[in-house]
Amino acid sequence: MKKRIDSKPARSLSKGTKIAKLETERTQDEASRKRSILTSVLFFGVLGCFLAGTLLFGNTDLSYSERRKLAPFPKLEAKAILSGQWQEEFEDFATDHVGFREQLLKIKSLSSRYMFGNLDDDGIISHDKYLIQVEREIHEDSLDYAAGIFADIVQKDLAGTSCKVYLSIIPDKSYFLKKDEYLNMDYEAFFEQAKEKMEFGNWIDLRNTLQLDDYYYTDPHWRQEKILDAATRLADSMGVRLLDAYTVKTALNDFIGQTGGRTMLPSGSDTLRCLWNEEMKDWTVRRYDTGKPEVSAIYDLDKAQGMDPYQIFLGGSSGMIEIDNPHADPNRQLIVFSDSYGSSMVPLLAGGYSKTTLIDLRNLPHWRLKSLIDFKDQDVLFLYSTSVLNASQSMK
Repeated sequence: MKKRIDSKPARSLSKGTKIAKLETERTQDEASRKRSILTSVLFFGVLGCFLAGTLLFGNTDLSYSERRKLAPFPKLEAKAILSGQWQEEFEDFATDHVGFREQLLKIKSLSSRYMFGNLDDDGIISHDKYLIQVEREIHEDSLDYAAGIFADIVQKDLAGTSCKVYLSIIPDKSYFLKKDEYLNMDYEAFFEQAKEKMEFGNWIDLRNTLQLDDYYYTDPHWRQEKILDAATRLADSMGVRLLDAYTVKTALNDFIGQTGGRTMLPSGSDTLRCLWNEEMKDWTVRRYDTGKPEVSAIYDLDKAQGMDPYQIFLGGSSGMIEIDNPHADPNRQLIVFSDSYGSSMVPLLAGGYSKTTLIDLRNLPHWRLKSLIDFKDQDVLFLYSTSVLNASQSMK
């Protein structure tokens, strides 16, 4: 006999409970709807600002704060679209040209420091009002690469000549931090490794002729008006004399350098100055940017209003720059291999030589030197900053 199963109806909710439940659901739906509206308003508001900013302010080819050209709009080609290359290039274009981009970069910098407590902003720190790109690791492969290029020049171009070879290293600003401060690299080890790898010239140590206030607050370079001690050390080591006296001239007030344009971290204010002697007006400067010589100036003051004001010194980096000085000993000539630091040092050294040639191996392949320069009995100086030697892949 089957058991009888009694099914009792579930106890129904009271009328008041039902009303309360419906009211709660209605309130939740209303709150959700308001949140959705607010999110949409914010999204489209921000998007509208971006689009408006792009239309109003994004139509530029240069970023003055970052000292670089912005990505152009990519060409519409079927091959590029099918391969995905066009999409990648468009992404770079959109990122570079979004409205209010400079302001957003500054907001990012400030929030990184003050909201999240980061001591650096993409590797840049503020120390005693100096903005410093901290070098944190010794790249031995980069030192090897630079040493290999220098040795190749000595062996292939200078062998069999009466040239005297000198080598000196310019410390970057993070050298002047305490050891391990902000996790900066071991500079003593860096200099020792460099000496071991570059045993082909007379070493000139500039470290005790420099201090942090010889550099700009907002730029990685040294101040020309502050490096006479370093210039004298180089000149004395090579047996020449600098000009007797200089007048300090101001090229630009409120100079904001390469580092200052990349961050909103607190910094001091800079003035761009240069050193002038009346003998310089008789010098002839030639740049070889296009393969043929173009007459230039010791100080191109028009560059002070350009994208990189530091280019006032010899007009900025070039593959080869020559300076003829009719007042110097005609038997003394100098060849300097250097980076952008050299463009402010060479006008000082040129006072002791009838001809000074500045070579930037980032712009001129070293295997072309012999076709351009008659190596005989010149002084040859390799003068590079730690930052370039630690990232020397740009040399050719």
